[in-house]
Amino acid sequence: MVEHDISVHDYPSPYDIKYKITDRLLRLWMKLQHMNYKCILDAVVNCLMSSSYLNAYESIDLHNPILTPKQSLFLYQCPKFIRLMSYERQEAISHILCEKILSDTNVILRKYLPVILGRESKLVRETNKKPKEKVFTCIPAGLFDDERGAKMPAIAWNIELLNYFALTSTIAIRSCFYTNHDRNETMVDQMLALISEESLIKSVKVHVLSFHADVALMSYSLVLLYNLVFDETIHRHIKDKKPFDALKELYVAKDKVIQFTSRTLAAILRKDKIDKIDNPAKIAKSYLYLIENTLEDPSLIFHGIKLDGVLTNLETVVQNDDVKEEIVNEDGINLIGDIAYREDLDEKTIRDPTIRIIEGLSFAKEGYKKILENERLSAYLDTLLHDRDAEKRSIAKYINWNVKDQNTFIKDKTCETESGRAENIRPKNLFDINKAIYQYVPGDYKFRLDDEKRWKKINIRISCSQQDQKICNDIYNKLMESDLYNVSFDTSNSQRPDPEVLANEVERSSVVIICASNTYQNSYPCRIEAVYAKKRNRKIIAVKFNDYIPSKWLTRIIEEEPIVFTPSKFNEAWAQLHDTINKE
Repeated sequence: MVEHDISVHDYPSPYDIKYKITDRLLRLWMKLQHMNYKCILDAVVNCLMSSSYLNAYESIDLHNPILTPKQSLFLYQCPKFIRLMSYERQEAISHILCEKILSDTNVILRKYLPVILGRESKLVRETNKKPKEKVFTCIPAGLFDDERGAKMPAIAWNIELLNYFALTSTIAIRSCFYTNHDRNETMVDQMLALISEESLIKSVKVHVLSFHADVALMSYSLVLLYNLVFDETIHRHIKDKKPFDALKELYVAKDKVIQFTSRTLAAILRKDKIDKIDNPAKIAKSYLYLIENTLEDPSLIFHGIKLDGVLTNLETVVQNDDVKEEIVNEDGINLIGDIAYREDLDEKTIRDPTIRIIEGLSFAKEGYKKILENERLSAYLDTLLHDRDAEKRSIAKYINWNVKDQNTFIKDKTCETESGRAENIRPKNLFDINKAIYQYVPGDYKFRLDDEKRWKKINIRISCSQQDQKICNDIYNKLMESDLYNVSFDTSNSQRPDPEVLANEVERSSVVIICASNTYQNSYPCRIEAVYAKKRNRKIIAVKFNDYIPSKWLTRIIEEEPIVFTPSKFNEAWAQLHDTINKE
């Protein structure tokens, strides 16, 4: 009936019994997860491909909050059926529907959204005035509680369907969203304009129900941008548009999905300012909320947000130390750790990012305790130490280093120092004349035990991120020109070094030069090396090559202002570095 009738014939009456029957059949199939639902997927696709889809929207009476059976079928039930019942064929169906639905959406937004938004001058109504109760059996009544008819929620459903396409990460699908449709505006541009709409922002700060029309529209629009920003081209485009003021306004929305998507978009669009995240406690709780809810759904999708995307973004956000602390305090390690060893979850897109997140959390103050308390997670990390994948072995070593191995290593090195086996640490005690075993005669040469410049080179370790190696190489070459220094500097771009290798390099050095930068601050190998140098009381000298300002954990390592190296003042900076190295 659907394939050969509803999708082909446009019946004169929008209340025709066939629309009602088909609507109820689709709802029944979705409720029962009927095994034969696949046979009508193509028929539902044909319904959305037909002209009836756009006609159904255009026929909505702006003054009527009730949808006709035809409108309900085409605008609500058919898109919902596609979203919930076509997971196995998502890519193929997206390629069929995407371009047509985007074109229809463009028409809908251009013709009707300004009219709808302009109808209500006071979005925030008196709280003591109850809206009239409107009942519709198929659709949540809350969507129509604002006297603007059914067009507003219908736009929200349309954008929700676009999210279904955005979850298909193929170049052909993603490119449709930044193709100009009208007035040189892409669909991405239209979504950015929509989330910046002042009346909607005011409304979502007041209304909490996710089924409220304004909340639904804002939420689905943000989720669409959130899903599209994984594409590098779209990421750059959105960043260039600078939607940060609008996103910041949405931080205080009542809806948790709006809070999550607005804060996440702001964070991942400005990764270089990840340590300046607004209200880390809120964003940490938002991520844990999304993780919990996506795990409860068999499709691992909640409100159009996939678990793998949440984890991918959390890898970036967790670089913020305050977020680390909040997630640990909220018992997030147990929640995230449980994902790591679940064999029913995809290894590459879900379990691997989880281990990388735990690596970040292991740097939190109480992170090591929470990991040790989770016996199953600790046992899983031990198995990863012998994994065939080199990256997993490295991550497991770094986590174990923060959890337990570093303290053991330091104890061993302390014992070596006390037993006199420590090497290459500059002695600092001056010769004491009063303790001489012979009678000192004025004018005799006063020998200084720490006068290494006469008999022994100073051992220096250059600590920098892989991305900064090229520019740090100039300092290395300058140091090597002098006969005063032995310099350790990694020039390879291979796999991450073991923590013990980094620690041993520090042990063999008396001076550690830190090449401070954003990439250094966000590098876990660099952090391990810098923290170890601090714990072992090495002389730490910081240098930088731009206007970067150290923050968070790095400020606790660097005691003095970094020496600034620029091409025009390199020799001046080198002289300052040379003097600082040799300064007692």
